[in-house]
Amino acid sequence: MVKETLFYDRLGVKPDASESEIKKAFYKAAQKWHPDKNPDNKEEAEEKFKEINEAYEVLSDKKKREVYDQFGKEGLSESGFHASDPFDLFSAFFGGGGRQKGPKKTQDMAKPFEVSLSDLYKGLKKDVSHSRSIVCPGCKGTGSKSGVSSKCKGCDGQGIRVEVQAQGFMRIQRQVVCPTCRGRGDTISDSDKCKKCNGDRVVTEDKKLTIEIQRGMKWNEQIFFYGEADQAPDCMTGDLVYVLKPKASDGTPFERKGNDLFLKLEIPLIDALTGTKQLVKHLDDREILITHSEPINPGDTLVVTKQGMPIIGQPGQYGDLFVLFSVVFPSSLSAEQTQKLLQIFPKSEPKVGPSVKSYSLKKPEKAKRNQQQYHQMGGEDSEDEGRPQVQCAQQ
Repeated sequence: MVKETLFYDRLGVKPDASESEIKKAFYKAAQKWHPDKNPDNKEEAEEKFKEINEAYEVLSDKKKREVYDQFGKEGLSESGFHASDPFDLFSAFFGGGGRQKGPKKTQDMAKPFEVSLSDLYKGLKKDVSHSRSIVCPGCKGTGSKSGVSSKCKGCDGQGIRVEVQAQGFMRIQRQVVCPTCRGRGDTISDSDKCKKCNGDRVVTEDKKLTIEIQRGMKWNEQIFFYGEADQAPDCMTGDLVYVLKPKASDGTPFERKGNDLFLKLEIPLIDALTGTKQLVKHLDDREILITHSEPINPGDTLVVTKQGMPIIGQPGQYGDLFVLFSVVFPSSLSAEQTQKLLQIFPKSEPKVGPSVKSYSLKKPEKAKRNQQQYHQMGGEDSEDEGRPQVQCAQQ
């Protein structure tokens, strides 16, 4: 039973949280409240940033945490504890971004993760395989059995060396990674190399991770696994980042724009005139009945409220579903059908004078074909009209 939970509350963890959980919580909170990322409320961010730093500095230290758990913040003050500069801690933790340069950090590792629109609607949990380099547990990252290495003679411990190339009358210098030590600056004798990593200092680790897609997430959003990138000796470990990408063969009729969904529906002419009822399979495989009792024009867009995408962070809230209608007209009508329609929808004929000539409309493809035949027969409207004609020379 701890005396107080203030520092745990600041990081959003329980009093029995592990060192790893505390570290991850600090990572997220420090990034969120760094003053440089909160220009609009810098004063509040600075205060939060200091509180987060103070909590992590205590809870990440085993002895300080024991004092805090037993005597609370007052007990720490009596023992002489004072929080350090939060920017120094941020710099040390993240490898830069504070007032001083901290330890090196390995590069973040980004991987695409393909999901369908249905996955984003329903949510998804999926186990994936992850392979990375970790510091060799056999030699603790030294690469040698004895833990002793020698300065590389090929680069004098610099990890790089200068090569000079002659090109004509010019000499070009360039820096290259030292091939002897592969940029490390030191070497290990063959007899002293660690048997587990063969002197490479790192070995490969394969593990399973669970990717959790929250309902309503968007493509190009990122899912972080903190400290799961490649490890390297004397370096903080970068993060593994999965970037959500659309599946190439999704096959869904829905299109997403923000939190709204859009669907194109074809309806027959009778539905356009008298109203329609359409059974639609939604992204979560349930069927919904879309109805409209009034006439629908080709190109009309109607909306079904709250049947769009789930809105992340707002349980029970959804965007809207917009339905764009196109009308399928019959290719032909019988005389009886035409007569019945004229009885229902009488039409007025234009008044035509005796000198007015009548022309029949044709479908574009048929009209174009007739025009091409006309040109081939040498009609007056041929494409060659107006061009100089080539004639045979008289013999």
